[in-house]
Amino acid sequence: LLDSKGQWIFQGTNVVPVLPGVSSMMEERFLMVVKQRPSLNRYPNVPSILKLDEGELDLRAFGPHSSLEFPGSAVDPEDKTITIGALRELGQETGLQRQPVTIYKRMRPIYPFGSDLALRMFFSVVFLTDGRFAEKVENDGGLHVLALTREEVECNIENGVIASGQAALLGWAFYKEVIFAGIVPDEKARMIENGYIAVEQAMLVP
Repeated sequence: LLDSKGQWIFQGTNVVPVLPGVSSMMEERFLMVVKQRPSLNRYPNVPSILKLDEGELDLRAFGPHSSLEFPGSAVDPEDKTITIGALRELGQETGLQRQPVTIYKRMRPIYPFGSDLALRMFFSVVFLTDGRFAEKVENDGGLHVLALTREEVECNIENGVIASGQAALLGWAFYKEVIFAGIVPDEKARMIENGYIAVEQAMLVP
């Protein structure tokens, strides 16, 4: 829970990046990254076979401690806002190009380890306008980037391959809330009025 300077890391961010469909018939896809989490050694039976429409992929091919997550990390104290920190991490971990984005922010932080650790997490859903990304970036020792359909995300949550609470499941739950807010009349306005979500246009700068 300390950074390289020995400072306490007290907050983090997690982003669900939504790629634009190339046509009205093309469904949205979601960028996820494979990170190495040595703590998974404590749980040797964590499923690792990712089920995709075109077949299966063993995440252990990327490393022995592979975890499929949405982009995110600690928020650098030098970042002026959570949004800046979230978009910085998103660009660094996926190789996305400079582009305008629409970001839905969960204004209320979640304390995933509230009973043990004083860490707060901020969640966002970012709708991208440029679908180009890197399949691998040399960040955090090398991250592999995958684009999954909604059905693939749901399937791999249900089979236990996508299992990180704060780095995947909570972000996906917030994405569902965002979609719900866009479908149900007046729900989005109610959430904004209550200070639960905020919607803004921003520029993703790699």
